[in-house]
Amino acid sequence: MDQQQQQQPPPPPPQDTPQEKPTLEDFISQLTAHRKKNQQLSPTLRIAICTLVASGKSERWVADRFGISRHTVGNTWDTWVKEQTFESKPRSGRPECLTEEEKRFIIENRALAKTSFVNSAGRTISYTTIKRTLRAHKAALAAAGSSSSPGVGKK
Repeated sequence: MDQQQQQQPPPPPPQDTPQEKPTLEDFISQLTAHRKKNQQLSPTLRIAICTLVASGKSERWVADRFGISRHTVGNTWDTWVKEQTFESKPRSGRPECLTEEEKRFIIENRALAKTSFVNSAGRTISYTTIKRTLRAHKAALAAAGSSSSPGVGKK
């Protein structure tokens, strides 16, 4: 009897409970979960938009699912077709008034933070610009995990 019990095949492994596959709607909601209104589209979101348009979904359908305008979907698709990239173009803005050398000079000579000075182009660099430069440097150090340099941001 013991030999017969030993010769029986082992019982089948227990069946895993079937998990529902995520739907396209679930995928889209995960992609758009943390996106704020008027925030630029991430490259991942642009890829998803272009994939859906390329698969035959209408721009209106895609726009409704992602919560963006049809115009945005069309622009995203056109950018992909023309430039073959999902990256954003650089934004325009006011040019910086300090060169990298001038920023380095301010950081190395913190005593200037109490005054203004004239830069190499003959323009006066204000106290506010100096303070902003030191604050940005301090934030960059903090983001890098370093301890801030002594004297930065202190009065």
